[in-house]
Amino acid sequence: MPAFVVGFELGMNPRAEAFTALGERLPLELCPYVLLHEHQWHGVECRQVGLLGITLCLEHNLDRPRGELPLDALRRGFVSIGEAGEDTIDAASLHPEVTWMKSLAHPRHPNPYTQDDQRRLESTLGKAVPGLPPLEWAAEAFARFAPGVPEALRGWNALAFSHKTPLELDDGRLAAFRRHHDVAMTDSRLQALEELGQRENLGPVRTFLLWENSD
Repeated sequence: MPAFVVGFELGMNPRAEAFTALGERLPLELCPYVLLHEHQWHGVECRQVGLLGITLCLEHNLDRPRGELPLDALRRGFVSIGEAGEDTIDAASLHPEVTWMKSLAHPRHPNPYTQDDQRRLESTLGKAVPGLPPLEWAAEAFARFAPGVPEALRGWNALAFSHKTPLELDDGRLAAFRRHHDVAMTDSRLQALEELGQRENLGPVRTFLLWENSD
């Protein structure tokens, strides 16, 4: 993280059995790059949200967008407000367009961002990745965009694993499995994702933005 996920929201605090069952129903050809996430967000409350989709890490797509704000500057802004980054990235070293983001992690309360903060976040994202869908809602470490395939992210490199069966990974086990970022988010892969959503009654494709919670 930070990373975009293009896919579907499975609800807050998803039941483990249903979460695992959905992963087991994924077609084998999608298993390398269509991933299930149980993402922690919401400040001190540390809530969990389930997501299914194609994961696009900012770190591995720094040459993709051509916005006025370098994507790596945006990446560093999000890292600076995560638990690890707050102590390792000095605000003075950040790009001037993202220094304001330090305020998004303070105070550490579980409320959604204010309308002003959400508008400012949407503006900053748009400067780095022009053409994203409208930002519908955001809180600490989790943002949701309006439904629709994000044209701005076509061709981005997706996080994928060299496995043909579902994997269950956490931070401690991630290094044990071979992962790569050379699978592009193509029209055919997006279509396969949409068809999966239709079969599983997951609704329309959306874009989400994930970063590290500050707690």
